[in-house]
Amino acid sequence: MNLSQIFLVFVSITFVYGYDTDGVHCGPVCMIYCHYGNVMDERGCPLCECNPAPVKEHCEKPMCNDICSQGYVKDADGCPTCECIIPQ
Repeated sequence: MNLSQIFLVFVSITFVYGYDTDGVHCGPVCMIYCHYGNVMDERGCPLCECNPAPVKEHCEKPMCNDICSQGYVKDADGCPTCECIIPQ
């Protein structure tokens, strides 16, 4: 049994039976992948909701050829890209 199969078995068991975190019984967790982890409830149990991507404090200003009157599309970190926002 390789590592990925062991992980899938653990996730499946956790999903069905829930798990304890520091003595608090948490219910089952939904089967979604959250790159920045799950939002936690007041007991410290994960919810079926993902944490947002962190916003960078300082973004590098992109060197773009186009001037965008509506501004630039932001990337996953909240920094501007060279892609123009197109009004709908």
